[in-house]
Amino acid sequence: MWGSGPAATDLVGGHVPMMFADIPAALPFVQAGKARALAVTGPQRSAVLPGVPTMDEAGVPGYRVVSWIGLFAPAATPAPIVAKLTEELNRAWESPEGQRLLQSLNIDWTRGTGESFRAFLRSENAKWSPVIRDANITAD
Repeated sequence: MWGSGPAATDLVGGHVPMMFADIPAALPFVQAGKARALAVTGPQRSAVLPGVPTMDEAGVPGYRVVSWIGLFAPAATPAPIVAKLTEELNRAWESPEGQRLLQSLNIDWTRGTGESFRAFLRSENAKWSPVIRDANITAD
């Protein structure tokens, strides 16, 4: 069985000594005192867990792994439409309702543009392609 749920069960049950998990999956266990957050893997501390150091601060310099969600459109979508979608998405997340939703889901959100997202995707591809290739990872 795969996933955060079974891994967290193994962690709190004492079957594994540690795990990496995204904050929304781990936070209930941390809040209940069943797990301890040692570090966050992003470049800065999380607003959801401000007392938890980054990996850099915890003594593992340069370690950066982030979970992310992105909005995609077909490649032929006209630039003005992409700009409008981006503007509306940013406006929605910055609204009080959007902020409450993100906070309820324990998600740190970063304002972006189409170009900043494309640059992020290029950097993620450059980072993870060699790992996937070297480990001979394939899609099932």
